[in-house]
Amino acid sequence: MGRASGDGTELSAGVVVNAAGPWSGQLNRLAEVGGDFTVGLRSLRQEVHHVAGTQVTLAARRMPGLRVPNKPHGVAGVYDVTDDRTPVYARTDLDGLYVAIGTSGNKFKHAPLVGRLTTTLIHGVEGGHDHDRSGLTHTYEHTGQTIDLGTFSRRRRPASSTGTVL
Repeated sequence: MGRASGDGTELSAGVVVNAAGPWSGQLNRLAEVGGDFTVGLRSLRQEVHHVAGTQVTLAARRMPGLRVPNKPHGVAGVYDVTDDRTPVYARTDLDGLYVAIGTSGNKFKHAPLVGRLTTTLIHGVEGGHDHDRSGLTHTYEHTGQTIDLGTFSRRRRPASSTGTVL
């Protein structure tokens, strides 16, 4: 697989996995893939504010050394998410390009498993299996349980969702 960039630089590899998180949609557009996805993908910003109110005040009454902040603090992050909050682990319509995207920002703790699922997918597809027609399965090494990788297909019917990762 090879694609030229805007400056004419060409990168080549037999297999590439897009796991670019919030930039995964942009990378798909650069590679001119994703038009056949049946689930949408977008980047979202998440803000988490630290409470500077009632619980902190109660704790400060019991621990005089605890300071109560006079202004709120917080952190913000960005992540990629699909319409149905289920990740996409799939091949694309560009031979050799695979995606592990739409993880809702919470799958970092699943990274080793996602790597195994993606490896199963790549070995199967590169070995001639038509994953779009018939989903591959992965057997978990510690439990012996299997999972249908078609659940994460780019062409799946979107599941109903509460709009959250729960």
